[in-house]
Amino acid sequence: MKVAVLGASGPTGRQVTALACAAGHDVVAVVRRPGSVTPGERLTVETADVTDVADMTSVFKGADAVLSCLGAPYSWRPVTVYSASARAVVDGMRAADVRRLVVVSAGLTHPVTRGGVRWQRPVYGILRNGPGRTLYADMRRMEDILTGARDLEWTVMRPARLSDEARPGDELRVTADLPGGRAWTTRRDLAIAMLDELTTPHTHQSPFVTTR
Repeated sequence: MKVAVLGASGPTGRQVTALACAAGHDVVAVVRRPGSVTPGERLTVETADVTDVADMTSVFKGADAVLSCLGAPYSWRPVTVYSASARAVVDGMRAADVRRLVVVSAGLTHPVTRGGVRWQRPVYGILRNGPGRTLYADMRRMEDILTGARDLEWTVMRPARLSDEARPGDELRVTADLPGGRAWTTRRDLAIAMLDELTTPHTHQSPFVTTR
């Protein structure tokens, strides 16, 4: 399968790219800065603007699926990368005749009413409405754009707090609701879950991805 990975130079994108190549997929790593990812046997690198429809159409041609690992830090300033890229990606996929799309959102994009640790739910609200307000607002705009694109086979992945560290005995879970208890998500598990969507898709769904 040929997959285009957006945000391939980021911490999650690198995991997705490496695992996809190891699984035998042909990968197009889409990056903003030339030289940020090194081409390989199954890996080609394209420099593109993820908010430009023409760029997205070009890099998507011949692909079977698009995996978006785009991310942004908390900011008090407006965040637009999620919604702006979603518009360009949707239009670019339509123009390139690609239907399968998997994107990364967040577990805190919407209020957590079930799962997690009950006493931490007010903290979730503080993060969502405080330092993460502009980021999560743009994630919601991205999700609204995808919800309107019923002709595409999209899945929105909702990780918990992301971590680069894995521990022996960790277990990947993909669930409809945030599991009870403390939850986090290793970037490797998120990458595995995204690649699993290529063969066992949760089409038009937004599952939580956690490591327990």
